[in-house]
Amino acid sequence: MAAIEDAITDRVNKFLGKNGLDVGSQLSKKLGADEKRNPDIVIEETGVFMGKAEWEKNKGRGWSQAYNLINSSEITGSFLIVYPDELKEELKDEFDQHGGGRGQLDVLGDFEFRVAFLRQDRATDMDKVSLDELPGWLKENIYLERGPEPDPDRVVDILQVTVSKLTEELEDVGRFPDLFRNIIGSEQEDELKRDVRDAAAYLLVNQISFYRILSEEISGLPRLNPDGLDEPGGLQKYFRVVQEDIDYSPVFAPEVATDFSKESIQLIKEVIKVIHGISPEYIDHDVLGKVFHNLIPLSVRKKVAAYYTMNRPADLLTNLAINDADTTIMDPACGSGTFLVSSYKRKKNLLKKETSFNEKDHTKFLEEDITGIDIMPFAAHLSTIHLTLQEPLKQSDIPKIGVEDSTKLSPGDTIPSLSKRSRSEEQGTFIGLSEEVEGVGKGDIGLDAEPGQEIKLESVDLVVMNPPFTKQQSIANFSKKYKDKLSNRLSSYSCVIDKRMKFCYWFILLADKFLKDEGTIAAVLPVTFLRGYFARNLREWFLKNYKIKYTIIREKDPNFSEDTSFREVMIIAKKSKEKGYPAFISIKNLKEVSHTEIKDKRRELDPGDFRKLKNFNIIKRDQDNLDHNNMYKDFAFKDPKITDLWESIKDNEKLKEIGSFPVQIAHSNEPPKGNGNFKSLCINHPSDNLRRDHWVLKKEADDYIKARNRYSKDEFKIKKKYLYPCFRRITARNKIDQSNLKEYVIKEKFNDFNYFISLTDKKEINLDEWQKYLKDRRSYLCIATRFRVSSNKTNIVSYYTKKPRTWSRAGISAIKNLTKQRSKISSLFINSCLGILQIILKRRETEGAWIALDKYSLKNFKTLNFLEITEKETKKLEELFNKTKRKKFPALWKQLAMNCKKENLQKNEIKEIEKAFTDFRKYQGKTFKPRKEIDKTIIETLNIKNQDQFLNNIYRGLIKEIANLKKMK
Repeated sequence: MAAIEDAITDRVNKFLGKNGLDVGSQLSKKLGADEKRNPDIVIEETGVFMGKAEWEKNKGRGWSQAYNLINSSEITGSFLIVYPDELKEELKDEFDQHGGGRGQLDVLGDFEFRVAFLRQDRATDMDKVSLDELPGWLKENIYLERGPEPDPDRVVDILQVTVSKLTEELEDVGRFPDLFRNIIGSEQEDELKRDVRDAAAYLLVNQISFYRILSEEISGLPRLNPDGLDEPGGLQKYFRVVQEDIDYSPVFAPEVATDFSKESIQLIKEVIKVIHGISPEYIDHDVLGKVFHNLIPLSVRKKVAAYYTMNRPADLLTNLAINDADTTIMDPACGSGTFLVSSYKRKKNLLKKETSFNEKDHTKFLEEDITGIDIMPFAAHLSTIHLTLQEPLKQSDIPKIGVEDSTKLSPGDTIPSLSKRSRSEEQGTFIGLSEEVEGVGKGDIGLDAEPGQEIKLESVDLVVMNPPFTKQQSIANFSKKYKDKLSNRLSSYSCVIDKRMKFCYWFILLADKFLKDEGTIAAVLPVTFLRGYFARNLREWFLKNYKIKYTIIREKDPNFSEDTSFREVMIIAKKSKEKGYPAFISIKNLKEVSHTEIKDKRRELDPGDFRKLKNFNIIKRDQDNLDHNNMYKDFAFKDPKITDLWESIKDNEKLKEIGSFPVQIAHSNEPPKGNGNFKSLCINHPSDNLRRDHWVLKKEADDYIKARNRYSKDEFKIKKKYLYPCFRRITARNKIDQSNLKEYVIKEKFNDFNYFISLTDKKEINLDEWQKYLKDRRSYLCIATRFRVSSNKTNIVSYYTKKPRTWSRAGISAIKNLTKQRSKISSLFINSCLGILQIILKRRETEGAWIALDKYSLKNFKTLNFLEITEKETKKLEELFNKTKRKKFPALWKQLAMNCKKENLQKNEIKEIEKAFTDFRKYQGKTFKPRKEIDKTIIETLNIKNQDQFLNNIYRGLIKEIANLKKMK
């Protein structure tokens, strides 16, 4: 061992001896010249226990050595201590200079060590302990006083090390398993090879782990002896044996081991020993299935869009959706099989409550009741393992897992199970759905197995799914041929389909096609399903044809799927035209929430009732009163009472939708024309946050400006006739009236324009098209339509200018054709608490505190009805505008805090807000008069009763919601 490791281990030996363990000296531990029989620590307590110590970076080798020790006949058990690499860095300089005296080694007490305890007949115990805790942990394991606790995260971490090492061994291998090529689709060859190496290494670890489980539980199945292997391909003789009794071809048929060279055999042996040391046979099978999934290399996960559902949400969804052990189930995008396994467990538990569960029931579940389909063979491989792990020793044919593009299927169709398929059909995967991938046919998953039994698809009682979360923009990149086929396959829903809607929404129509009457959809969807513009026809159809039972989101975290920060919703609905009473549920504690409590609470509530409970909030609604344009309203605020405040006034005759006026909206999502962009052609105010913009204003005169390039320092004199006044960003713009803002954008060609543009990232611009685009964005009024509502630099959300100005598309939309007077009044209203409330209410969910307003939401956005307010009210509003237009507004959240009275918030509410805004108390109750004056004048104009209470409730609700959004990941 190296000097530092020697010194640490000597200190550990002495420390263990002082703490009551019979520890031998290091020199007396030699059992022979063979390094694998050379322990670092020996403890003789009711038997002989030998330990190895390794640095974190060499933990794979440490596990292999610990396994070697446990296979020695002389010992009862072995253990591994992993020293953190940071400890080595801490001690390195001292050892180089002084040789590591006692003082230096005292830092051991400041670190924690990963440890593992191995026995032949017992699960491997894994933990993380300090030096002081180490003797007690060893004694508990030696004297069997501690129940072994395999750590799934630690298992994944350890196995990932083995996957990485195996990947490196495949660097020069020229033959790759077709199983993975089909997943990845059309790529550059180098990229393809890299991803295939990752996936192949994963599969080999998967096969070895699965074989270990079976060999420990199936009598007569030979144990895999790593020291008996001469070459990697020798693994196949073991894998073929298991398939003689049970058909595990989806797991073992890909002969990945043969892709490793003979020189890799020592590494393969080490990997086997690591896996055996972990003892996967003792890990809960459901947890182990997730371990297999989490091992998938990240590069491969991204390629296959593997945003699989987390275990807990999947269990919650299936427990709410399945009420009968005879329920038949389909997942048309089954991924790693999480929903299939959750459904299996739910059916099993229901059956055990009625009678018992036996091998016949298991076989029926896998061969008849539960069907999974995925276009990606690798995902189907995962599903098969995950389902089989539920009862790995019960005899059954292959589960009903098929590989197919499920959008082309209908009840009555037959498809092959997970096995070799023909290359004759159209090509494509969910990754771009390419029409031509050289050498790869759709459905060719590269398994060296005989064709499996065909699966006949039938109508089912439940479709449970988390369909591919592919954005509409990605669908736009699908070939026209595929999009046409998609529409034809679901042609009976032509009145519902909008080809611009997200790909996952098509699966709702697919689910409907497979559902029996009175069947149930249970789905995880992006939350935009509840109010996205392109899904509005789908929602209207859904509300007419389905009785919604549950609509569920998480309060603090946005997602139910792994590896995504996009907000998601779980929906459970029955295929029925009966009147529905959906429960809108916001989960506070996903780990503790109970499906039985949710069911009971929904049953006892009347429509309109709202309850705050320990683990979730719930409000029950009458489905007839839901608005298909916005089904998100009950989730827009943490407290739905704020939504009810808006509902109580939204039909006020003095309010009217912006879209009902003769206005035009130039939305921030509308792309530039003529190959121009604001980054290259806008001359920014020098105090701005310039980001990647090229130009700043150096000087302004009556008829010209001087612009300076930030990078080259070149300066240009440009006459104003070639410019439009511009507004670049809302960041830190803290005044409503931006008439004096000195920002411009190029609209026409001027002298030296060609050189000017050569200093940017644009080389050719069609100025006629660009000028037309700029002109379409000129108005007196704008509204922010993408911004971070919790930012310290978000002050105002709507701006006015006395001369028409071009509003850039940096999260800003122009509202055109309003008069100056109406633009002034509208800017007041949009910046009022009622405007902010609507923005949050109508927002499209993105990530965390980011707000996005779609164009159709702007059209539905309500402002003052100029035809209904009196001349006196109009004059008062104009006077207020003139009074407040040049006031500097602090951050929006600070405005709300300053006008939020201390008595209006409870202590626990203040603590929650302070988690987002640590200095909230500094501003609370200080009063920001311009905000208060605007809000009070607006609600007086609307003749709202109990105005002070109304305002206090809105301030309280808005600050709580903005804090909640900021805390969201």
